[in-house]
Amino acid sequence: MKSKDIKELHTKDTQELKTMLSFLQSELQNLKMDNSLRKLKNPRLLFFTRKDIARIKTHLKGRK
Repeated sequence: MKSKDIKELHTKDTQELKTMLSFLQSELQNLKMDNSLRKLKNPRLLFFTRKDIARIKTHLKGRK
């Protein structure tokens, strides 16, 4: 996630963030499957996706 995208998290509403979170979680599952089958060309995508999920969860937690 680019720094511009991270700043946009503040402008999105809770429902949009939850939608993004569910999409990223399903994407992470797909990446893990591809990685285990050696289809994934860039394993760093797993790292970046996990970090994006953590950013969104942290932002959602801060709104409560």
